[in-house]
Amino acid sequence: MSEQADDYEHGRIRELQEQRMAVQKKTYTKWMNSVFSKNGEKVVLNDVYTELKTGVHLVRLLELISREKLPTPSRRTLRVHCLENNSIAITFLKTKIRVDLIGPENIVDGDRTLILGLIWIIILRFQIGAINLDEVIPKSLKSNADCAAAKHSLLQKLTIRKCYR
Repeated sequence: MSEQADDYEHGRIRELQEQRMAVQKKTYTKWMNSVFSKNGEKVVLNDVYTELKTGVHLVRLLELISREKLPTPSRRTLRVHCLENNSIAITFLKTKIRVDLIGPENIVDGDRTLILGLIWIIILRFQIGAINLDEVIPKSLKSNADCAAAKHSLLQKLTIRKCYR
């Protein structure tokens, strides 16, 4: 393959990755805004990369979707306060799910990939993981194995869609 074609291919891959991240950012921002809105919060996020930096919105989001009280985050905006607030959120998440690759500094520094990954993990754990198939499918039409298979299938479809968007 020529060098020119190779450069084109790498550029196209980067362009598709950026498009996918833009779609994820928009989707996750809308999801977060809907959680805030449904709970009567007067919060509207426009850019999750920068607006999660202080940790205040992330802590509040986790409180709303988990229905648990977390330590009150600092309203100050120095880096040390932002790190402390995001540490509250990450520490809480570690009690619920495995969160190894992201630390408070990644959120404060605006690491786009890790922020999107974190939000996806939160959606999986607190939204999709909370789906109760008993409410959706009548008991007479399913067995426990059917429920497990349906939930697994839903997660697979969402993961595949996420990978190819």
